[in-house]
Amino acid sequence: MSHFYGTVEGSAKTIATRSGGKDSGLETFCASYAGAIKCSVYRKDGVDYGRVEKKPWRGFGESRLLYDGPLGEDPQDTPSAIQTPLPIAEHPSTPRNRTQSTSEPLTAIQ
Repeated sequence: MSHFYGTVEGSAKTIATRSGGKDSGLETFCASYAGAIKCSVYRKDGVDYGRVEKKPWRGFGESRLLYDGPLGEDPQDTPSAIQTPLPIAEHPSTPRNRTQSTSEPLTAIQ
């Protein structure tokens, strides 16, 4: 029985799924010609972990670890193998998104 599950959506009409076991884990890549994001899930000492990295893709992009820690817990409240000075969503290299405060009020999407 699988322990980890993943899905991918794109131009195909159906969603593709993949699974991984406690021993194998699961790895995914999302890429453009500017670089890639690699997401991995794995099990260590009975705990599920997630790892998110920036990776080069076809010679473009950089390697940088963004998060490596337990799943299901707030990364800010959990000691991690990496130390980031700001939460990822607030880091200057992160594009603005709807989770950050703005001067404009957020409205429900209808």
